[in-house]
Amino acid sequence: MSKNLLDQITDGRTDLVFDYGAEGYAATSADKGCVSLLQWCSYYGDVSAIKFLLAHGESLQSLGEYYDLHVAAFHGHSRLCQYLIEQGTDVNKPRPG
Repeated sequence: MSKNLLDQITDGRTDLVFDYGAEGYAATSADKGCVSLLQWCSYYGDVSAIKFLLAHGESLQSLGEYYDLHVAAFHGHSRLCQYLIEQGTDVNKPRPG
């Protein structure tokens, strides 16, 4: 039995976000634990999938403080860091406690 698209995305197949959207699911969808697609794509550093979600109704503010620039930098996602900075992320914002 194959996993559904959302389960595959949460397992790292963020390239499937495009198929998920094509099937009519909302860009603001979240898994059973309330982690959004945008947050999963941020966790895995997929800038293309993030741009797709933003173009289809999601907002960078949905990342919250646990998926922001600090986390992107921690995970070594340099392209995501660059993108977040280009979008106006405050590089001097202190890390959440």
